[in-house]
Amino acid sequence: MATTRKALAEVRIPFETNEIVAVKVLNRPGELSKLATALGVAGVNIISVYLLGEGKFALRVDSPQRAREILKRDLL
Repeated sequence: MATTRKALAEVRIPFETNEIVAVKVLNRPGELSKLATALGVAGVNIISVYLLGEGKFALRVDSPQRAREILKRDLL
């Protein structure tokens, strides 16, 4: 990561790093909705979602620790 940061800085490309929450859900309709609903009810805002592979997502949220607690309790 340090090499990437250095390379981007040298050519003056703006970037930012963020903590993510990785999660795997069952590959069936409604599972992502369940995840989003659980976080929303707990007051955790999803800022962005990245697809990592089949049923695997990386979430950027406003409270990563709280999101992990909710997902562990409600979905795992």
